[in-house]
Amino acid sequence: MKTLGLDLDGVVYLWQEAAFIHVRDFHGYGGTYGDLFTSEYWNNKSEIFKTNIVNIESLYYKFPPSFKTQALFRRLAEKRDIVYITHRYPNLANVTLKFLKDFKYPNPDHVIFSKDKAYDVRLAGCDEFVDDRWVIAQALNNICTSYLMAQPWNVGHRDGLKVIHSLEELERILE
Repeated sequence: MKTLGLDLDGVVYLWQEAAFIHVRDFHGYGGTYGDLFTSEYWNNKSEIFKTNIVNIESLYYKFPPSFKTQALFRRLAEKRDIVYITHRYPNLANVTLKFLKDFKYPNPDHVIFSKDKAYDVRLAGCDEFVDDRWVIAQALNNICTSYLMAQPWNVGHRDGLKVIHSLEELERILE
């Protein structure tokens, strides 16, 4: 069976949306969701501010998957061995595993907290990988079939990449 690698945030889980709500409600951000991670607001924030936001555990458990999404993952697991490779900090391992297990994602223990996705995708033997960061998708092109999940922060960087707009679209491609 082939191995499908999935990034978590921006692909499997809507962390950016949870972070947007937090920054809007607690830090007075007045822009749109689509602009937050491409705007001067985020880019001009200190690394301490960004790290503090990234380390709020509740943001990783804010949005449970729909029944439709849970069914989609069951179908994907019938076609591929699934591994999750994420840039999340290792201190978020407990909330990450809790989320994957509580909502019955396939292979919840197959999570790699990665500083170098290209290395870990190769090590995991991924045949396909989906990421929302164009730099990662581009770097993986020589390692596996790489897909870019369309998100507002990768507009303008999609040329030459295989772009998908949903995991349902990926499911159709993998058939």
